[in-house]
Amino acid sequence: MTRLAGGLILLAALTLGGASAIHFGLVLDDRFAGAAAPEGILGVILFGGWLAPTLAGRRMHAVALGAATLALLGTIYGLSVTLGSARTGDVVYHFTLLAMLLAATALLAVPRRAPLRHDHRRAASRSD
Repeated sequence: MTRLAGGLILLAALTLGGASAIHFGLVLDDRFAGAAAPEGILGVILFGGWLAPTLAGRRMHAVALGAATLALLGTIYGLSVTLGSARTGDVVYHFTLLAMLLAATALLAVPRRAPLRHDHRRAASRSD
């Protein structure tokens, strides 16, 4: 997982946790019970998606991709619910979260290339 993808996933997880706390009424009085639990759950899933490859390395890459993809689908659903409402802040947040998750998912979905290495034996055999 690239640092950028990991950073985006962690940022999305933290903002989802914050949004959940706000919608549960723990931080601000902006209760939105229908969104509070899903945001919290997606935040925990994304945090796990960030933590697994951070602790276990590349073999857990699929966990990060799966978590980001699930959160992306949940965000699209959340946007569809809030888009027609008067909750302008939530709509802006969902679009911002959507952009972060699209970028993270794209970075995770595209395989990383190994750096090219110069083969000294092959170069030496050509000069003979």
